[in-house]
Amino acid sequence: MTPADIDALDASLDAIDEWRDDMVVCLAGRILRIRVADQRVEQLIELAFGHLRHQLGAERPTLELRVAIGDVPGSLLTEPSDAVGVFRLPGGGVAVHHEGRQLELYRPSIGIDLLVAAQAATDPELLSHPMAATMAAWALDHHLLAMHSAAVEVDGRGVLLIGASGAGKSTTAMACAAAGLGFLGDDLCLVDPHSRTVYGWYGTMKLFDDSAAAIGSTKWSTMATNRLGKAVVGLSSADGIRLVDEAPLVALVVLDIDDGMGPRLIDLPRTKVIPAMRCTAVPLPGAMAPWLSGVATLARALPAFRVPLGWHLDDVVASIREAAARGCIT
Repeated sequence: MTPADIDALDASLDAIDEWRDDMVVCLAGRILRIRVADQRVEQLIELAFGHLRHQLGAERPTLELRVAIGDVPGSLLTEPSDAVGVFRLPGGGVAVHHEGRQLELYRPSIGIDLLVAAQAATDPELLSHPMAATMAAWALDHHLLAMHSAAVEVDGRGVLLIGASGAGKSTTAMACAAAGLGFLGDDLCLVDPHSRTVYGWYGTMKLFDDSAAAIGSTKWSTMATNRLGKAVVGLSSADGIRLVDEAPLVALVVLDIDDGMGPRLIDLPRTKVIPAMRCTAVPLPGAMAPWLSGVATLARALPAFRVPLGWHLDDVVASIREAAARGCIT
């Protein structure tokens, strides 16, 4: 990506005459101001961040975000066969380019800009996690880890749910939420490893039809369906779901394959915790060293367990409750 590409994006955004009302949110204790220029992206931002709305007082926003619809260049990638390119920017920050669909920039001195092509405004991944990579880069600058994980809250205690894609994070998180536990995320969470706090990020979730049927969530309104067949659901309007902004992190739970003996809580040796957490890393330039330091801090401080999964979701939820009860609060 060249300076000319960045200048072209800035020119596109600066040419917008009217920005719609700002949304101010509080994420991980930081105030963010989001400006949108089109009703379609306004709905997108409301779906993702509406649950974090904040009444701005004397404090100043930590981060400014601009989101607009426009022409996205399609020739920025170093490898034409790649669908997504991640670039380190001169002077700090990152750019993420989804060819022909969206371009997002994080520049520490300016904020985050997202330009979405009109035909991509209803893209399922965009609907579920807009600006995930650039917000992860911003979080890293604020000593937070963006983690590919789920999390739930049990009586004021946070439990991080760990597993590779397809391991059952979304199903477990939503089964817990449907049973009355607090929802912090089903795929992405922010974690402060030093204060051991987990923060809710997106007010969305993605679920396969069979999981939705087992949980009893088929009545929830689906916003889109991704290429894998997962439905994107906005949870702010989902009956019976309690969205939580943050919780002290007390336990780590690795979701394991069904071993035929039913879901239950099993102690995980400390030597196996960091290898099990490899799947939580969000790939960003310069992120590996802080991620490794952060997960090592969590692995030393918190008890870790594994739960073999299955369709006896009441037993899965009971195992997560037990993990929270056995967790460590300092």
